[in-house]
Amino acid sequence: MAAEPEDEVHRTLMQYDFGQATANMMLAATDIGIGSAHAAVRDQEQARLVLGFPDSYRCLYLMVLGWPVERPLRPIKNPDRRRLDEVTHWGRW
Repeated sequence: MAAEPEDEVHRTLMQYDFGQATANMMLAATDIGIGSAHAAVRDQEQARLVLGFPDSYRCLYLMVLGWPVERPLRPIKNPDRRRLDEVTHWGRW
């Protein structure tokens, strides 16, 4: 959660920053075998009722973390990916 920004520019920057933080937390969780999912929050009143945060705050994202039951998360040892030089363009297309 974060305090309500004063203007649209700060709101956009805050959403970007929270998105980056969310993505990095999810990557870090995956690295230690924890599954995750995220969602943006549209209904601030419902979120406020459920989570109990003050009116001067907004809940931008929710993240669920947990240990997968059916199969543990493990690093991919040999990912089926194209080589870097096949997908990278240096100074030209």
